[in-house]
Amino acid sequence: MMSLAFAVCPKGRRRLVKLRTVGGGLLILIVFALIVLRTPANRLFLLANDGVDRLLAFSRDGAGFVFGRLATDPQSFGVIFAFQVLPTILFFSALMSLVYHLRVMPFVIEKMGRFLSRARDERRRNLLHNCGRVRRADRSAAGDQALFG
Repeated sequence: MMSLAFAVCPKGRRRLVKLRTVGGGLLILIVFALIVLRTPANRLFLLANDGVDRLLAFSRDGAGFVFGRLATDPQSFGVIFAFQVLPTILFFSALMSLVYHLRVMPFVIEKMGRFLSRARDERRRNLLHNCGRVRRADRSAAGDQALFG
C-alpha cells in the first residue's frame, strides 16, 4: 500500500517524505502485530472482542425489538442495511458520545498522543490533533482551528 502511495505521489513531493517517520510507523505496526498475534497478550484482545460482540448483540436485540422480523430476515441488502447496520451505527454513536461525556475519550486521546510523540519525532500538538479525530458533535470547525492552529 505504501509503495502504491509513493508511486502515485508527485516527484516534487517525494523528497518531502521522511523515511524515518514512515519506518517508525511501520516498526510500531509490526511490533503491535507481533504482540497481538504471537504473545499471551492476544487473550486480552480476544476478551475485548467478546465484549464488543456482546455490545453489538444489544444493538441486534434492540433492532429486533423495534423492527421485529424486518431486522432478522436476511432476504435483501436494503433490509439488512436499514434494519441491522443503521441501528448498530446509531448504538455505537450513542455509546461513543456517552464515553466522551464521561471524559474517558479525552483521557485515551491524551495518552495516545503522548505515546506517539515519544515513539515518533513529531510535535505533540500535531499528534494530539491526529489522535483526536473522534470529535464531539458540539465542537465546531472554528473551535478545532483555535485549538490546533
